Amino acid sequence: MEPRRDAARGDAVGADRKAGRLASVTVGRTLVGFVVSSGQRRHAFRKSNQKVDTSLTAFWRAVTIRRVWCSEAPKVSGADRPHARVRTSVVYQGVSPVSRVVRGIAGSSPSTGFTAEGGGWAAKAWPKRARIITAAALALLAAACNSAGTPKTGTPAATGPAVAPQGEVLGTGTVTVALLLPLQSPLGQSFRNAAALAVEDFPQGNIRVIVKDDSGSQDGGRSAAQAAVGEGAQIILGPIFAPAVAGAASVAKPAAVPIVGFSTDTTVASRGVYLLSFLPQQDIARVVGYAASVGKRSVAALLPDTAYGTVAEAALRESAGRLGVRIATIAKYSPSRADFLAKAQQVAGLGSQIDAVFVPEGGDGAAQISDGLQKSGLSGRVQLLGSGQWDDPRVAALPGFSGGWYPSADKAGFATFASHYAQKYGAPPPRTASLAYDATTLAAGLVRSAGAPPFTDTMMTNPNGFIGVDGLFRFQANGTNERGLAVYQISGGSVTVLSPAPRSFNQAS
Repeated sequence: MEPRRDAARGDAVGADRKAGRLASVTVGRTLVGFVVSSGQRRHAFRKSNQKVDTSLTAFWRAVTIRRVWCSEAPKVSGADRPHARVRTSVVYQGVSPVSRVVRGIAGSSPSTGFTAEGGGWAAKAWPKRARIITAAALALLAAACNSAGTPKTGTPAATGPAVAPQGEVLGTGTVTVALLLPLQSPLGQSFRNAAALAVEDFPQGNIRVIVKDDSGSQDGGRSAAQAAVGEGAQIILGPIFAPAVAGAASVAKPAAVPIVGFSTDTTVASRGVYLLSFLPQQDIARVVGYAASVGKRSVAALLPDTAYGTVAEAALRESAGRLGVRIATIAKYSPSRADFLAKAQQVAGLGSQIDAVFVPEGGDGAAQISDGLQKSGLSGRVQLLGSGQWDDPRVAALPGFSGGWYPSADKAGFATFASHYAQKYGAPPPRTASLAYDATTLAAGLVRSAGAPPFTDTMMTNPNGFIGVDGLFRFQANGTNERGLAVYQISGGSVTVLSPAPRSFNQAS
């Protein structure tokens, strides 16, 4: 049965006529339709003419998913919709690939719209205890629901714990997920808090998270992973630091237990050891790509003489070479204020030979960089390009960075997460704490809907990716990730969006 036409527009969605499938979500007793692409045609299912807020952010704030499970149905509208045991469910017509569902969610917009059955969301009184489920939860569930018919790879891990879990356990589900963190550090505790928040927000995920201290070391990672595997963990989330990831991988890979780590060191990534972190290579490719698209064809770079500077240089050279951008010079500086100023003056001497300067460092060194950029005359004269390290209120407040461009994940999702976290724990989270939230939601979503075993290579490396707190992401076969990033501009202590984050990897390409 074809979806009902929208009388206001004369078609369900758009003018294309290729066949499509519909994905919809029933929340409580309210049906919320969303768009799933098949070819170029999209259908929006609606039963009433009442339109509601089409903003994704508003949607995730408004709706709590209490119970989600998959069912197949030959028809999905009116009396033909299946009635069996549906309290809250993801329903799709036919067996459509993961890609169509994720692309449909990511591509939903006011032009396609969300509509509501039975009076809309505003009329629904949600329980006071209900928690917000972010876009990550729904997107992951929808993707997993459509895994039917997809070949699975990898050897399944044990389905139950060999021994009783030792230490803290978050949740009461039947599938064991391990979380390896340096628990003696504030950063480790913030990641633990974010994971606990995800478990609380998504109780239908049927997971229990066993929390292990990895001490941030290789030996600690190895020991924590041994304990986790012995207790039946089917996936390991963390560690944060590269040595601990390497230690954990030495145990997890032989046991066919995948890792979703938070390190930015890509040397520890491999098939089955996936990194969810914000990788400098992705940052640099995004901001250099945007600069090239608006005519910046010759750049210089000011890089710290550190391991990070080496990674940044390699990424810059790769991106510039691929895009046909000329690198006029690369100047590396020591941590001293005087040395940075000297190198900045050297770059400034190139004058009209350059139309952009790449300065990726932020953080604790931001004040001296701002000072050097101003004194050298670079600030305000040539376009400054930064990295994700600039996604920091301290950087935006410094006058030397004014006018600069930098890449970052979309801010709306993190802002909602940060508010939720602060309400729960009494203080704002570190910027990277959302990684633990997304990793936990990913695990819960796949367990709930992907079938057994849930954490196969096929599911983890779905080329259309997933949507989390920090927007679109996907894992590569080599363990690294790709993210849909926005480009921001600093101006007067605030930031504005220059180029929005893509909503699908088709759009990103």
